[in-house]
Amino acid sequence: EKSITMRKDGNKSFQEGKFSESLSFYNHSILLAPCSNNFDVENESIDFAMSLTNRAAVLGKFEMHKNAVEDLEVAINSGYPKHLLYKAYQRLAVAYESLGDQSNAKYAYE
Repeated sequence: EKSITMRKDGNKSFQEGKFSESLSFYNHSILLAPCSNNFDVENESIDFAMSLTNRAAVLGKFEMHKNAVEDLEVAINSGYPKHLLYKAYQRLAVAYESLGDQSNAKYAYE
């Protein structure tokens, strides 16, 4: 699927330190990924969730922590794989810490 290819290209760019390029790939991946219309309830939009979590890593590099928090919260509710949830919560905690929100950071670490 095109969304997965875009995400993999974004991963490669991210590993090479090409953060603007990786952001573009992740944005495209998110737009192409199938997802639910309702983000207020948990669903199984795994590709969408994985792309959001990867984009949050790039947003952190650009110090766009509020946007990273938004992506991560949606990703966690959108079916991010349970065996990888620790990554999403770790990134969420770091984003909250960067925003000076210690209480939500502590909650994310738990």
